Amino acid sequence: MKQVYRFDENGVYIEPVLINDTDEIPEGCLDVHIPEGFYQPRWNGTEIVEGLPQEEIDWIRNNEPSPPPSYEEVLAENMELKERLGSMEFAVITLLDRL
Repeated sequence: MKQVYRFDENGVYIEPVLINDTDEIPEGCLDVHIPEGFYQPRWNGTEIVEGLPQEEIDWIRNNEPSPPPSYEEVLAENMELKERLGSMEFAVITLLDRL
């Protein structure tokens, strides 16, 4: 088995296609390597290039969600919140005692 890649009539990558090693490459498919890191791979007739304009790539990179916090960060935040809750409970009890 080998993997080839299907492209539309404009050269835009659509999907990977698995074929037997002895099969002919289906129409619209190419046996090329698609490098990592492309947002929208496109076949220009000679090579794989980035299909998105630089402005769109910049927008995507600037609007990517932040990675989730680490386990240690979550624990530290949890401890801080527990301390703040304890302080608030103490303040409420102190106020109620004054009534």
